[in-house]
Amino acid sequence: MTMDVQLKMKDPVRTPYGIQKFQWDREKGQLKVAWTRDDISSPNSVPIVAMENRQLHVVGLKGGLWVMETMDWDTGETRAVYTLGPSERYNPIMLGLQMLPNGDPIFATFGGVIHLRLGENAIPRL
Repeated sequence: MTMDVQLKMKDPVRTPYGIQKFQWDREKGQLKVAWTRDDISSPNSVPIVAMENRQLHVVGLKGGLWVMETMDWDTGETRAVYTLGPSERYNPIMLGLQMLPNGDPIFATFGGVIHLRLGENAIPRL
């Protein structure tokens, strides 16, 4: 993806939506869709699953704002949405989201490295 496309992600006409979780069906020997979310945007970064609390973390767009959304890995239901803002400073430019040992997310962007110190807003570990 080229830089000009990266910078146009917030345009509602260009913002892609939709993620799916696939599971292996041992009996049929094939992948099957576990859940689908058509309202989630993860246009240009790699989501991450934190298996210790079974959360999927995605950096994307909602209403023209960059957000980090956390979902239940098993059901796909939203657990939390952290609004980052409209600035391209939050655009993850095709890089992966990572989780620090304390559970804080960190990712690289056009504006540098973003470390979300969630503190009391953090989702409890299950």
